[in-house]
Order: sequence, then C-alpha cells, then structure tokens
Amino acid sequence: MRMNHFKFNKLSLVTVLICLTVLTLTACGTEQRLMIGVNEGYAPFGFSEDGQKKGFEIELMQKIAEEAKFQIQLQSRSGGEILSELKTRKLDAGIAGITIKESRRKTVDFSTPYLQTGQRMAVRTSRNDIHTTNDLAKKTVGAKIGTSGYEYASKVDGVKEVRAFQKIEEAFRALEHGKIDALIYDSPGIEHFAKQHGTIKATGKLLTSEHYAIALPKGSKYTGRINNALKALGEDGTFERLYKKWFNEKPQSLPRE
Repeated sequence: MRMNHFKFNKLSLVTVLICLTVLTLTACGTEQRLMIGVNEGYAPFGFSEDGQKKGFEIELMQKIAEEAKFQIQLQSRSGGEILSELKTRKLDAGIAGITIKESRRKTVDFSTPYLQTGQRMAVRTSRNDIHTTNDLAKKTVGAKIGTSGYEYASKVDGVKEVRAFQKIEEAFRALEHGKIDALIYDSPGIEHFAKQHGTIKATGKLLTSEHYAIALPKGSKYTGRINNALKALGEDGTFERLYKKWFNEKPQSLPRE
C-alpha cells in the first residue's frame, strides 16, 4: 500500500510540474501564435520573392515577435481586408503601411507609430509640368483604391479623372505607359520604384503628413507588448538598421510612445 501510494504521489507531482510548466510558458508568451495580416503588394514594405515574404515591415514584425516573445503567422491580405478582419478578430494584428486615422480608431486600436511619411506625386521622368496639385487640372490621376492616396486624389479640384487601381504595380505600369498623367501614393513606395526602374520620378513636396502603426482589434491584450517591443527596437538600433537596409537612409524618426 505504501509503495502504491508513493507511486501515485510521484505521478501526481510529475503531472503538476508539467501543468505548471505549460502555464508558465503560455504566460510568458512562448506558446502564443498571433495571426498577422501583411500586404505582399507593397514593396519595399512587404512583397513576395521566390515564395518568401520579404520587406521592411515583414522583418520589423519578426523582430517585434522576437522581442515580445510570441510566435507569429503571416497572413497575406489587402489593406482593406486587414482592417476588416481586425474588426471581426480573425487577425490579431496588421502591419501594411496602415495610416493612423481618427475614423479608424472607432473600430481598431493602434500601436506606437513606427514611421512618419506622407503622400506624394509621381510622374514619368520626361515630364516637367507637374509640381503641385494645381498642375493636375484636367489631368488623369491614378491611385490605389482604398488608400490615403486615393482619398487625397479624390479631393483635388479640377482633376479630369481619378483612376482607381486594385494593385499599385498596375498603377505604376499605367504611369510608365502614359495611361495616366500622375500617380499619388506613399512617398517611400514611389522612391523605391523610381530607384528600381528609373522610368518615373517623385515630384513636388509631401502632400500629407501621416504616421504608420500596427493595427489591432479594439482592446487587444497585445498592444502594450508590441509597444514595448517597438520602443526597445528603437533604442537598441535594430529599427534604424532595418530601415537603412530597405531604404538606404536613416529614418526621420524612431518608434515613439
């Protein structure tokens, strides 16, 4: 009887220790796998090459996960799909050049801003007649639908037509081939395409001032940990190294609270 009692207690102790270990790992975040929405049609922020997801935001999210000690699974979505699936909690977070807007705060939460940028105009390299939005009068302007650029272009007076594109690559090709006169898009994306192809150029000043942030469902329990991770990456130089890798220059600002 004593031997059986001893075996039972030993088995119970092992079971308890295993349960405590699982609970500890879960509490520390090592067992958590977050579904993260990313956009693969947004080079150099996010794109696909040889079947692999690459880009500044892809690597930034991976570094955040390492710092915050949780696992992630990247889910390819459009910007609109990401915001929609955050509302229904199909995604735990989204990083895809998402601009902080007060209208969006009604349905999603935002992390600490990690990038300050804005909308800018692009034209073919041979054009020298478009420098401000006043020069867009009677012109056809392209923009990716559902973006800040499309919203801005729709409000410019005198434009002949605002042509919407589902993918930004299609908009850039239309600009290259003269099907549109100008394109309004995120400044880093325009600069990247211009360096890669040499067929277009950025023109004029920034049209808007925007901040990119990671979007999360309302009341997400992960917002604080993501903010802490962003701050740490800004302080230890990781953020700056990533930015230089993808943009060949120093960032204008670092993640801030």
